Amino acid sequence: MIGYPEALALVIARARAMPVESVPINRALGQILAGDIVAPFPIPPFSSSAVDGYAVRVRDVAGATAGHPVTLRLAAEVQAGDFAPARLKPLQAFRIFTGAPVPPGVDAIVMQEQVQSTSGFVTLVSPARRGDNIRLRGEEFRAGRTVLRRGTPVTPPVIGLLATLGCRRVRVHRKPRVAIVVTGNELRSPGKALPGGAIYDSNSPALAASLEALGLHPVLRLRARDSAPKIRAALVRALGASDVVISAGGVSVGDHDLVRDVCRSVGIRQVFWRVAIKPGKPNFFGTKGKKLFFGVPGNPVAALLSFQLLVRPALFEMLGTTGATTLRLTARLEVGATKKAGRAEFLRATLHANEHGELLAKPVRGQDSHMLGGLATADCLVHFPERTSGLRAGEKVTVTLLKWSQG
Repeated sequence: MIGYPEALALVIARARAMPVESVPINRALGQILAGDIVAPFPIPPFSSSAVDGYAVRVRDVAGATAGHPVTLRLAAEVQAGDFAPARLKPLQAFRIFTGAPVPPGVDAIVMQEQVQSTSGFVTLVSPARRGDNIRLRGEEFRAGRTVLRRGTPVTPPVIGLLATLGCRRVRVHRKPRVAIVVTGNELRSPGKALPGGAIYDSNSPALAASLEALGLHPVLRLRARDSAPKIRAALVRALGASDVVISAGGVSVGDHDLVRDVCRSVGIRQVFWRVAIKPGKPNFFGTKGKKLFFGVPGNPVAALLSFQLLVRPALFEMLGTTGATTLRLTARLEVGATKKAGRAEFLRATLHANEHGELLAKPVRGQDSHMLGGLATADCLVHFPERTSGLRAGEKVTVTLLKWSQG
């Protein structure tokens, strides 16, 4: 049995970024940039007005006050998409709209609410400062500057920025193909009759949803009875169709826990089996060539937390991410907790702030590995260290935010 940090390191060391492909930007959501993005031109590409108003020369309105207003002749109108007219002459103003290019000679835009306009003239009762309400050419990015780094997740703002740069396609890492195999004689599909001794299969839909929340869609969802030939047939099919196989159930030490032996028979090489965590001790991880195999426990909470702790980080590596994919915070434990020393435990909890703005973590009811109700309401995991047997109420603890989606 190995500790969680060692298990995670072994997984990450074997998770290779998928090959690079070029996709239209409207299909890149949830993928990871495979190269730096450089601005081909300045952003903004020209100086423009930030408001609807009037373009003026600062020197013409420097002395404007309520007692001594300044009147300028309205010479032209500039809308978004127009070419800028000729240079603004002394004692003139241009009517200008948000997004319109700033004409030569203009060094300030006065908001329309601050100007009186009548019969081709505008009157100002206060001065303007150089640069007021002007978005300057290149003020966000200069041409040639790196705008986005390799490893950046493609989010809606990233897609917007790529479009701003004129990118029609972008190079990303291909999404890994993932297959799910769930074992157990007792499992039935939700909605079907449930005879005595049977339970509904929650692992198939929950694991599939975990993938879909990351923008991945399982290429196969198979269920196999607790029979070596049945499990073997399912694993062979899954391995042939995918880059990653997630198997749930059958990895412990019982007479019907057959997955490890079947893995050996189909050429999956064991990297580790059993991790010193609760829930999730009977975790199996192996490889077949470049393919990864995760045998997670059958208990539904253990299966989902194993996905969070071991599978999800591997998938992000395969997607090409270069940054942290989980956020750890410090909080105070609202109520005390105890356990046996020897395994790290991840308590499902909810976070909230007290009147001083300090984060408090409150463990949910139902911490056993078959109790999905608590996990369904939890938004974080409290780290209960391996060699610690008790945590006091009010003690500072490390928590990991539970994020099912990529964002």
